[in-house]
This record gives sequence, structure tokens and C-alpha cells, in this order.
Amino acid sequence: MKWINAKDSPPEYLESVVLYWGELNIRIGYRDRTDADGEHYISDTIESTAITHWIALPEPPEEGDAS
Repeated sequence: MKWINAKDSPPEYLESVVLYWGELNIRIGYRDRTDADGEHYISDTIESTAITHWIALPEPPEEGDAS
């Protein structure tokens, strides 16, 4: 998986992804709307238009996978 530039290709609306907007600012969140300020993203602790990159969440482990 590679980080995707949010300006080039934002995630789908309401798709949970990993958001990045600077070192130590990485959260799981989603894009909730677009307006004159740009794309708006929400996580558990932020609402921001400053997201620079995103990456899809990994697949969850298979049932019974202890490794």
C-alpha cells in the first residue's frame, strides 16, 4: 500500500481510511463533505481541511489468526 495525495485523489465519501496531515498527525477518519474551503475530514479528535495524504485501512486479520 502507498500513501495517496489527497489533492490528486481523495478517498470516497465516508470511507474509513488513515489520514495524514503532518508528522505526529495520523488518525483513522473519513471525508465527510466538500465545500468552498475544500475537502473536510473527520476523525475521533479532529475536523480538518489540511489533510495531505491518506491510505486505505489494511484488511482485518482472519478469524483465529494468532500471528
